[in-house]
Amino acid sequence: MARITAVICFALFWLTAPTCFSQTIMPKNIDGLNSQINLYSIKNQSPTLFIHFDKNVYTNNESLWFTAYLFGADYKQYQTLSVALVNDGSRAVLMEDKFVISNGLAFGHSLIPDSVGPGNYTFIATTNRLVNGRPDVVFTQPVTIKTADEQDYTVSLNPIDTSVTSAEQKVMLLVGFPHPKTAPAVVPVNYYVGNVSHPVIRDSVKTKAGQYIFTIPSKLLSQGNNTLHVQVKYNNEGKEVSIALPAPAQPAVVRFYPEGGNLVNNIQSTVGWEVKNAAGNPMGVSAILYEDNKVLDTLSTNSYGLGKFQLTSKTGSSYAVKLYANKKDTLYRLIS
Repeated sequence: MARITAVICFALFWLTAPTCFSQTIMPKNIDGLNSQINLYSIKNQSPTLFIHFDKNVYTNNESLWFTAYLFGADYKQYQTLSVALVNDGSRAVLMEDKFVISNGLAFGHSLIPDSVGPGNYTFIATTNRLVNGRPDVVFTQPVTIKTADEQDYTVSLNPIDTSVTSAEQKVMLLVGFPHPKTAPAVVPVNYYVGNVSHPVIRDSVKTKAGQYIFTIPSKLLSQGNNTLHVQVKYNNEGKEVSIALPAPAQPAVVRFYPEGGNLVNNIQSTVGWEVKNAAGNPMGVSAILYEDNKVLDTLSTNSYGLGKFQLTSKTGSSYAVKLYANKKDTLYRLIS
């Protein structure tokens, strides 16, 4: 009897052994898979570039100091940091410099040329690594540059008739010299209206007695394409001024980004959304979400024009968003 009991116990052990072994091995396999997923996410996460400048207001012929930090990247792929100073109006590059990146860190200083006139500029920083022919990380820092040098002449733009209902927008350019008796009879001027890459108007003119009146047809102006940029150069000293002209109001641009790319009926999804004005600038807004002309929820975006909301779409129903305080805006269709 004892022998039979031993045989039965031995048989039960072998029958249950695969289950026991599976229970002890499986957690190790899961841990290994989790480790691989974590390593993949670390390796493929989007890198971030941040640069701390010593200040955001400079004078020409002054040094700027900075420290650059690269996060979430394989540092071996990044060796060089490029920094450029770009004029906000003309988009001309006025200064370029390169620095060594070591273990995701770079620091140094550059000298702003004395030829840079007062105005608004942007520092644009990139690395040597390109993805599809473009830098994979970009950092921008708006700055203001003033001048401590005595100016040979001054330039200003003064609106004369800039009503949005006028057929033409008129702006006077004034070029002043400290000694009027020695002021030149004419000064060459280049100007354009709109985007520097695709301006609606571009021309060259000359001042007379230090003045010139620009006449811009209002029908050519639209939001984002309504700034008059003027460049004056005399005795190798260049100055740039600009003024935004009124343009007819245009509807905001609203985009929706459903989780996974598409909404699935009867399943709750997170929907990201973005609001920009016609000029491409982000808008912080409040809005109403409608389901078949019935108020479903209230929404909002932050100062970056970004927001998100939850939505469970129903078969046969239509969804749209209406912005507050935008009477000219129609409903922005989400799904129908």
